[in-house]
Amino acid sequence: MAGLTWGVTLAAPPISAQEAEFPVDYDAAIAQSGMDGSYGYIRTLEGSATLIQVDTRERVELSVNEPILAGDRLFASGKSRIEIVLADGNIVRVGDRAEVLFRALANSGDTSDPGSVVELARGTLQLVVSPDQPGSEFPAVVTPNATIRARGAGSFLIAADDGRRSEVIVRDGVAEVTTPNEVAEVRRGERLFVEGARGDRLDFAAAPDLGRLEAWGLGLGDYAGAEYAAHVDPDLHYAASSLSGHGSWVRVETGVAWRPRVSSGWAPYRDGRWRHTPSGLFWVSYEPWGWVPYHYGYWDLDPSWGWVWFPGRRFAGAHVYWYWGSSYAGWIPSGYYWRHYRNQYGNGWGFHFGVYGHIGGSFGRYRHWTFLPQGRLGHRRQYFYSVGGADLGRGRRAIERGVLLTDTRSLGREAWRRPAETLATLRRAVPRDGRSEVDANGFIDRGARLPQGIERVALRGRDGRSAVARRPEASTRASPVAASGGRPVRATIRPLEGRSPRVQRPGVQRPTRPPTESGGRQGLRAPAARDVGGASSRPIVSWPSTSWIWPRGTTGRPRARPPFNQRPGFQPGTKRPAVRPTTTRPARPTVGRGAIPRSGGTARRSGGASRSGGAVRRSGGTSRSTGVARARGRSGG
Repeated sequence: MAGLTWGVTLAAPPISAQEAEFPVDYDAAIAQSGMDGSYGYIRTLEGSATLIQVDTRERVELSVNEPILAGDRLFASGKSRIEIVLADGNIVRVGDRAEVLFRALANSGDTSDPGSVVELARGTLQLVVSPDQPGSEFPAVVTPNATIRARGAGSFLIAADDGRRSEVIVRDGVAEVTTPNEVAEVRRGERLFVEGARGDRLDFAAAPDLGRLEAWGLGLGDYAGAEYAAHVDPDLHYAASSLSGHGSWVRVETGVAWRPRVSSGWAPYRDGRWRHTPSGLFWVSYEPWGWVPYHYGYWDLDPSWGWVWFPGRRFAGAHVYWYWGSSYAGWIPSGYYWRHYRNQYGNGWGFHFGVYGHIGGSFGRYRHWTFLPQGRLGHRRQYFYSVGGADLGRGRRAIERGVLLTDTRSLGREAWRRPAETLATLRRAVPRDGRSEVDANGFIDRGARLPQGIERVALRGRDGRSAVARRPEASTRASPVAASGGRPVRATIRPLEGRSPRVQRPGVQRPTRPPTESGGRQGLRAPAARDVGGASSRPIVSWPSTSWIWPRGTTGRPRARPPFNQRPGFQPGTKRPAVRPTTTRPARPTVGRGAIPRSGGTARRSGGASRSGGAVRRSGGTSRSTGVARARGRSGG
């Protein structure tokens, strides 16, 4: 198996779903850092829209990966198209100047609603109901004069012109339409008009051709099936389709991980902003693929590949460790420590959730962290003010004494405004070991064994006892766990024979120089990453670099390049070249989105006298022409 794993890149064999190795029982190890349920989010956005957040009442520009909370209100512009994946797995697509209020959200991390309820004040909305949903009730859409509730899985198009007219089209499934005076059942292929402020008149007709919003939604589904199906949990296949074209699967020491195509100096949880939710600080990524990798699974810094993501099933607002000081806050992906200590202690333990202890000191232990003044947390351009630990250390002697924690529910906007008071509160929550407060620097240092004080605070044995470090030879390799079913895939393998793993600069995603047969070094070449079988045909593009961000205190000029004799690859005795060698770069591919089929026009409405060939039986007794759509008067209505 070792020969196969570390073979030459060009001869990398296919890795089937059964051969893919995962970190062992990762979700059980971090169970306390996740949450029950999840959050809905903006998956796709074309055009512009705004969102009034329920917690701050602030109107913000909508962006992809924005979480949706119960009480949020969304406004779409005239030509916008927006797709929202709800926490219960159902899909809502809106357009045509729609105004939508998310009144209740099932399976959301901060509510206990039995079913999702979406209020459509005006515009057009498509509801796609999944057959497997965790809520006890099917979702409903409320218009000014009717309530439309799905009776099961299906697809429903709903429009509201004003307070006196609504329209329901059923493409698949059955919908129950309720007004103050009527209850009607609309089935597949039917269309129902609800007239009047109290829904006094119900008119049936045959369903028209697909509208523009529905055709747009069909085009989105074309991307929902690719190579990640062999690695990602089946419930996340649709959400994880955004990974396609933005990275590749690579084999690392303990299995297969996803490596994004990013620029030099990139780090996870840096290109985006923090938003406070009832479940704690929530990461809103500005990267198009940034929903699943930041809320499921974990990131770790591999010596050869840089930052890579390991899939998981446990949802959280963000899988990070936090530093809170009096001047700035810092964070780092939790996997940077989880994976390290899992190798030391084995898989019979987990991590506690809360405050760990005091940290600070040398900048060397924080070089992979991201830091930011607390006043900039949640800023729309937060990424502009964020810096890495190595940059923050320039001109400073050490990190000021602060607190290491994982629970951020208390770090709301008031905490951002008064960081010193928040730090004093957190210090009172630091556990004590006898007479002294716990020092968590030993945890940050990633040693072979945790100090006894922090070990009792950070680790929790599944049997309730303290975790015990296992023998060094037992931590060399984790046992494989078979992944869920899926098509065969290929992963890039980086050769390690004949050399020691290189320790690269923090966050640098660079290829290695494999040795030649003569013992010399070849020219620098990128690794030949093989395409994963069944991948999407969308163009492969790189997300824009954020490495131009300058540390605080600069005067507007970019960082100076290091001296020639301090650059990577410098060997004593060499001279500075007189002319800088030039390289020919391939032309950048034109980024474009495939044309999405759309219907020829808007939905046609039938005349007031037209019926779909069926009677609407009312409690008054008047009979109309025969058909499947029926309405029955409410008793006493």
